[in-house]
Amino acid sequence: MMMLAWMVSDEQESDLVVYILNSLIFYGEAWGEQLGRRILEHSFFTPGQKMAAAEALIDRGVLPEDEPVTMFIDGKTRQVEIRKGPVLTQSDPELDKIVDRAVQLRDSGRKKEAEALLNDLYMSGTFYPRAMLTLANLWRRQDKLKEALQVMEMLVQLFPEDPAVLFNLAALMLQLNDPRRAEEYLERIDLRKAGEDMRQKLKEIKENLEVAKTISSMFQHPRYMAEQYAEEQRRLIEEKPLSQHPTLARGLKNMPVHWLEGALKRYEIKPAKLRRDKEKQLVELLTNPESLDRALQVSGDMFWLSLRLKLMELHA
Repeated sequence: MMMLAWMVSDEQESDLVVYILNSLIFYGEAWGEQLGRRILEHSFFTPGQKMAAAEALIDRGVLPEDEPVTMFIDGKTRQVEIRKGPVLTQSDPELDKIVDRAVQLRDSGRKKEAEALLNDLYMSGTFYPRAMLTLANLWRRQDKLKEALQVMEMLVQLFPEDPAVLFNLAALMLQLNDPRRAEEYLERIDLRKAGEDMRQKLKEIKENLEVAKTISSMFQHPRYMAEQYAEEQRRLIEEKPLSQHPTLARGLKNMPVHWLEGALKRYEIKPAKLRRDKEKQLVELLTNPESLDRALQVSGDMFWLSLRLKLMELHA
């Protein structure tokens, strides 16, 4: 137990830790299987430890070899594809020639050929990081986001501090409309390891991130945005200078159109099609004594009748 406590402390991910975890799960019978499943399910364990657990469970036959493994990573339950094969962390001249050829094909517009070249290498079981990063970016540019995400998640598990991996994963998160996770990956980039070209790219992607965060906020909080709009409209109305002698026509212009229609229908007047004509109808009703009298007779409205009498007193 002391050894297990040491392995999971301080995010240990050395080759020795991976080997010990793999051995404990593989040879631990029922206890080992339970440990492996717990590592996959809980956020406490690092991606590298989860990969070691998944590989051990696959080697034991507990999990199928050709199917994605369910594990909890970056705050979400995800399906991660586990490929059994060598991971070449050192530069390989022959593989670099393949990648260089794929880049030439991509830049000349022959994206399908470039994709086929890199995908053949991927499917062969040889995991060459430079080739996989190029393939993931090629898929990303073709909106094959699911395929790109599978490769990028494997890369970030193997190289959790690599600026290029973190940058491209952040760019992919923006395409997936997940600015929160994009920001998390960008914050993990150590600027001391980033060159001038990377720094310029970081400046550009952070500008795009701010736009994405604003748009995301608008869609996630429609009620808040509606309230902000209503408050702004109220403020604009309140700041308008008021005339000391406003006319009836001026007052009607500030009235919602459905109020105008309701007032006309209340007195059995067919509303005109245009708003300005509806306003004219109400001005005629309220300022022409004969029109107002007819409306009062139709409606029997005591309020308007009292108002009419008051107006007559004022004009008497």
